[in-house]
Formats: sequence, structure tokens, C-alpha cells
Amino acid sequence: MSWRNGIPWKNGIPWNENIPRKEGIPQEEEILQKEGIPQKKDILENEDIPQKKDILENEVIPQKKVILEKKDMTARKNISRKDILQKILLSHGDVFADCENVFSYGGERCLRGEDLRPAPTESFYRGTDGMHSQFSDVSSYLVQDGQIQIQFIIGNETGLEGRQVLRKASYQGGAYRAQLESGQPVYPVIGMVIDWTRRGTRIPLSLHELLLREGVSAENLSRVDDVKLEVHHMNNLSKEVRRRFVSDMGFVADFLNEGGFESRLKQKIVHPEALCEMMAELTGDTRFTDLVEDLLKRQAEGKETIMCEYIDMLEARGAIVGEDRLAKLMQRLLQDKNYQELEAISNSREKRHELYRKYGI
Repeated sequence: MSWRNGIPWKNGIPWNENIPRKEGIPQEEEILQKEGIPQKKDILENEDIPQKKDILENEVIPQKKVILEKKDMTARKNISRKDILQKILLSHGDVFADCENVFSYGGERCLRGEDLRPAPTESFYRGTDGMHSQFSDVSSYLVQDGQIQIQFIIGNETGLEGRQVLRKASYQGGAYRAQLESGQPVYPVIGMVIDWTRRGTRIPLSLHELLLREGVSAENLSRVDDVKLEVHHMNNLSKEVRRRFVSDMGFVADFLNEGGFESRLKQKIVHPEALCEMMAELTGDTRFTDLVEDLLKRQAEGKETIMCEYIDMLEARGAIVGEDRLAKLMQRLLQDKNYQELEAISNSREKRHELYRKYGI
């Protein structure tokens, strides 16, 4: 802008908001439109340009909500530490194959760990408020000659719900949907649930049973394809079934049903870290995890550890820890001149543990 004789000039014309628009002189908006330059309003409203809302709702690009849920699954699904450790143990191919052989194949050694490959556990579905992801627990492909033959899905549950069969149908539906446009031969998807609670359950074990409970008529039910729910309760397995296990899962199954490992004293421990973490969570006994490094060191040196050796290590560890705790307790009681309690702990285990808790030892 310049000034001539006290009047502001801009772009070669006098500039005053009160001066009428001069005909024949293109204004800024006209110049931009003439040159084909899109205006801000046009850019925002252009139908060919995806808007922020459209991008977030696109099925291919996950929304921020989904990403956060995936990163923090424990908070979202209230997954217990025990549930996570069960998944870690089942992530080993030999353990996964062992569970399928025991429960799906009646104990026949039909699957080998080396023939299994990890399969996706995440699938997507559209809800009323957009796209969502869902996660099954553990999934594996049976691969032969480079071709997928079967997909297995194992769900770990620490709290079965009445509509559990719908969860199974959803997981399997997601797996079949992934095959729809793959162009590859279609393979079956087999799912089952392992229940880790100590409670019995009367949940519907088929889609038909669930629909009947919800009041669907028999006439309409006859037109509905059924879905069966296979549930195995780890705390209620017969000795015959437990005998079929040959992997580290056998230790867990025996402990949950017998409280010990008597029938597996000569069995080798293959996955010490996963097993020790699992046993520590089940029992609350930290001696299991205290021995992880020792077991891993033995494994790295090519040494095997069988269960009876492990139990000896646990007992030795327990004796050392027990003596140390007792010594600390006695020292505290002497400092407090509590001679009456000193005498009491020599005769009562319950009293010792009561004072351990009191003094935080």
C-alpha cells in the first residue's frame, strides 16, 4: 500500500472501504477463482477429498481409540496376571499342540509343535459407533508343505459369561472373513475354551441353547445354524485326561487337581520361566520365581531339570528362606523384649506367621 496526495493506494487503485467497487477491476476473490485456485471453503467441502471424520472412520486406518485399547489390553479387558501367564505358556508350540492333542484329539499325538505357526489373534468388526478390534487369546496355524491346513483358537477364561458362545462365533467369524478374498484354499477354524476358575458353570454350550434360553421359538430355531461351545475346566480334569499331557502343562493340570506333581517326578521341565511364573501365580509361593535364573542357567549349559530335582531345589530354598525369616523375627522380639512371644513362636506355626505379617517379615 502507498500514499498519493494523502490517499492510500493499493494494487494501482485508491483504497477506501467507502469507495464503491470499481467495475472491470478484478478483486482478490475473483482473481483466485479465475486462476482455478480452490478457496478454503471449497477445500473443506470438496467431496473428493477425505475429511478428518471420514479418515477416522475408514476401515483400513484404526481409530485412536482402537490403538489405545490394543496397547492397554489389561486395563480394557481387566485381564488378570494369571490370564497373561497362561497365554505365555500356551504360546510355546509344544504346549499348544499338547493341549489340542489332549482335548481335541482324545490324547492322540496328531499335532507337533514344530508344525504350528503363530496365527493372528486380532480381528475387526463394525459396531454402532464405528470399527472395533477384538482379540482372541492364542491362535496357531497347522502348516504342512507350506500350506495352512487348520487354524486353532484357544480362549483362556477366568470368568465365563452367559454369552460365551457368541464370543467363539465372533472369533471364528473373523478368521473366516479373513479368508473370503484371499484366493487361497479355505481351511477350517477350530476353537475351544480353557476355563481356569474353581467354580462350576451352567452357561449355554451352544447357540441353540442360548437362543432357547432367550425365548426364541423352536420353529425359528430350526432355521438357525448351530454353534457348539467346547469348554475344558482345568480345575476339574479326570486323572485319565491329565495323563494325556506330555508338556509342561501337565505339571499345572496335576497341581490344580492334586496339589502336587507326584505322577510327574521324572518328567523334564522344558519351559522353566513360563512354568515358574505360572506356578508362583497359582500358589503365591515366590520360591518358584526365585529359582528361574538357576533353571535358565542349567538349561543354557545343556543340563536338563526333571521335576524331582526341581522339588529338591524348592525345598532347599524354602529351608533357607524360612530360617532367615525366623532369625529376623527373633531379633525383633528380642529388641522389643517380648519374651512371651518368643516362647510362643517356638510351639506355634500359626503364631510365627501372624508375627511375620505384623512385622512385615
